[in-house]
Amino acid sequence: MYIDQPIGAGFSHGTENADSSKSAASKIWVMLQTFFETYPQYEGRELILAAESYGGHYSPEFVTYFDAQNKQIHLGNLKGEVITVSALMLNNGWIDPLTQYASYPGFAAHPPGYTPFISTTVFHQATTSMRESGGCGDKTEFVYIPSLGKQDPYDIRSAFPDPLPPKGYINYLQQPNIQKAIGAEVTYVDFNDAVFNNFVDEGDFTRTLLPQLGALANSKLKILIWYGDADYICNWVGGLALTRKMEWYGKKRFGNASFKDVEIGGVGHVGEVINVDNFSFLRVFKAGHEVPFYQPVASLELLKQVIAKQQIHSV
Repeated sequence: MYIDQPIGAGFSHGTENADSSKSAASKIWVMLQTFFETYPQYEGRELILAAESYGGHYSPEFVTYFDAQNKQIHLGNLKGEVITVSALMLNNGWIDPLTQYASYPGFAAHPPGYTPFISTTVFHQATTSMRESGGCGDKTEFVYIPSLGKQDPYDIRSAFPDPLPPKGYINYLQQPNIQKAIGAEVTYVDFNDAVFNNFVDEGDFTRTLLPQLGALANSKLKILIWYGDADYICNWVGGLALTRKMEWYGKKRFGNASFKDVEIGGVGHVGEVINVDNFSFLRVFKAGHEVPFYQPVASLELLKQVIAKQQIHSV
């Protein structure tokens, strides 16, 4: 099942629009209720929510909303199908913008395992601009551009623009015969500026979702937070910092824990992980923003471990 949302993205069209992660959550809930009404044979099945990039906002908000709706159903205040999310997988997520912004200069000047792509001078200038009174940190604005240099923001191993992952699917989905075969009623749109600007104008882009993610970790939901370590825009250094900030019962244990190597047969040393009960943080080597494209074998194995509700481990 593929869902294009908010309206205006992909093949979607209509008038019920969303301008924030929270408003998007309610519309996904309605869509899933309609789906289970139409296909009752799937009712009661657990869902695994796997998200990427802005999914760092979407997924914690969605699961939080689903849990609240489920509670109302159990209390008899709402009629509907309980939607149980049994696990959350979030790779290179946009979760806590201020912490992620602050990681840019340091990651560009000292990217673990890769060649620096800004000078020490630019690093100090960007760091100062971020931290000084009235600077980028106070205004929640980017130190993004000067810290990026000429590299691609989604894979620092490549100059901008990176041709990978390939974009051939866009032309494929815009072919009339393909659109007819899948029942599409409008032309496919890969990126919609109006939709993006609605979220920015509403302030959704700069909100932190750490409280919601922390509450889900406290509920002992199976959670994997994983990062391709060549991504810049949602880099793993910032991801580790924000995860260590997150308030939950395992915060101290997570902060004191060390990484352990993860090796997968046929691939080798694919990354390093910190596990605390049902919560895992994983750095994936040699992968950009879209981890499964760069590390497909490892990604499939990780999915299997999450489905089995196991801690991330070598096989």
